Amino acid sequence: MRADVFAYGIVPGQRIVLVDDEITTGRTLADLTRRLREAGTVPLAAACLVEDTTRGGRALLADLGVPLVSLTTIEGQT
Repeated sequence: MRADVFAYGIVPGQRIVLVDDEITTGRTLADLTRRLREAGTVPLAAACLVEDTTRGGRALLADLGVPLVSLTTIEGQT
């Protein structure tokens, strides 16, 4: 887990949609999801501009119960 994931101004019970520019492995959003849940929030979904479909980010987020919506996908180098 990344130690440098921060969230400010959150309130327990708050429902949140996570937004990122690019998702590859999904670890950053997965760590953020865990931290937000620890703080009592409810991450509903994640959205990104670009998703690298070869690195497993979608599956990692799905395992956490966070569906991912991406505007476009790429098949990056593995």
